[in-house]
Amino acid sequence: KKVIACAEEVGEELWQLPMGEEFSDGLKSEVADISNISPSRYGGASVGAEFLHFFVDFPWVHIDMASTGFAQQSPKAWLHPGTSGAIVQTMIKYLRS
Repeated sequence: KKVIACAEEVGEELWQLPMGEEFSDGLKSEVADISNISPSRYGGASVGAEFLHFFVDFPWVHIDMASTGFAQQSPKAWLHPGTSGAIVQTMIKYLRS
């Protein structure tokens, strides 16, 4: 919630994706504790979060920003063509708070 509040303060868009059994079921493995490849092509960020959840037992945030790495146009003043720097302002705000 604090990371989302920081994103809102700096004007970046961020929201909480769902997590749960429907995403972790695909990570089951016959030969390992957990698989790092989901058989489903859908819910990739949530599946990734469930993968991380398996290893972490303290408060954490998974920020999936792969699709925001490059911008073709500049729809907002802070988003320039090329690499976007998405979520950098949010992380700076969070770390300073």
